[in-house]
Amino acid sequence: TKIGINDMQRDLTIRIYPNPTKNSSEISFTLANPETITLKIFNITGQKVYSLVDAYKSAGTHKIFWNGTDDSGVEVQSGVYFIKLATDNLSISKKLLIIK
Repeated sequence: TKIGINDMQRDLTIRIYPNPTKNSSEISFTLANPETITLKIFNITGQKVYSLVDAYKSAGTHKIFWNGTDDSGVEVQSGVYFIKLATDNLSISKKLLIIK
């Protein structure tokens, strides 16, 4: 059986609520298998703003809250941000809009 990219992407999903937001968001992600993941936030220029997770996670759905600050604890500005969830084999990104 061949496994295509679409099949692999179904093993990794991410949702952001609310989106757009004024400050904080809940980021939920689902893993089909237990694995080590990273969950990071990037600005529109590709600079890392915040690291949410860098850990081994079990299969299933997980929820993480982001308070709208960068790694230094400074509140981020209005704009477009990207939430990137990555495993050893896959990555998926979703756009988050912050409106102050």
